[in-house]
Amino acid sequence: MANSLTSKDLAIAVYVLQILGLFTGGFFLVALVVNYLKRDSVRGSFVDSHFGWQIATFWWGLVGLVVSGMTMWIFGLGILIYAIVWLWVLYRIVWGLRALVGGKPV
Repeated sequence: MANSLTSKDLAIAVYVLQILGLFTGGFFLVALVVNYLKRDSVRGSFVDSHFGWQIATFWWGLVGLVVSGMTMWIFGLGILIYAIVWLWVLYRIVWGLRALVGGKPV
């Protein structure tokens, strides 16, 4: 009989999808859908904080991406903002994954 994914496994899978999403945005959307569909099943556990962290990472990253796109016409500014947002999202993924593997909330 196959074991079902634990909430921790699910959060790890979402972090992996987010890492892939840094290179192909579609995976970020899949991660967001998983977060919203499975959030009720992790309520009350330490994994709930990770789901909130992952959702916030997506939405704030999207805001940064929009700002970056809106400032692309200013030489270098849009590219700089994009790079900063990309690194910030990477930082949040790594920080969250590190806490999750350690069994801690974020």
